[in-house]
Amino acid sequence: MSEFIVAIGLKIPDNTAQTALVALRRLGVAVEWVERCDLWRVEAGDSAALHARVASDETLFNPSKHWLRILDAAEPGPGEAWITPLPAPGCAEGRARRLVAWRLFASDGRPAPRETVAAAVERLLCNPAIECAQYQGKGAPPEAPK
Repeated sequence: MSEFIVAIGLKIPDNTAQTALVALRRLGVAVEWVERCDLWRVEAGDSAALHARVASDETLFNPSKHWLRILDAAEPGPGEAWITPLPAPGCAEGRARRLVAWRLFASDGRPAPRETVAAAVERLLCNPAIECAQYQGKGAPPEAPK
């Protein structure tokens, strides 16, 4: 079994991302555009079978409004922040773990620099009491306490 990251995002306008964009600008974070998608960290035998299984699961994926991709990298790329809910002590984790990925873009259309991503995470995108953020230059979330 290998670990894969499944990304599911909206083809249609994303009101949550648009609201985050407006809020980030009001908070002084210099971003031109924001995108959001759900990530699922799962173990599976191969990516093709996983893609087919997720694409057929109507509770996760609706082909009329979602796009689906198996990511090559298991960590955020430039301009990205992955937000993970912190595991509750004493609660067993399931076989899949959900994250929210945010992609921020600068005015030149390129991914936002690390400093901008860090400011967005600190000011809006992550509640450190219940979530952990991962972005380039900042490590992965902690494991569940035993």
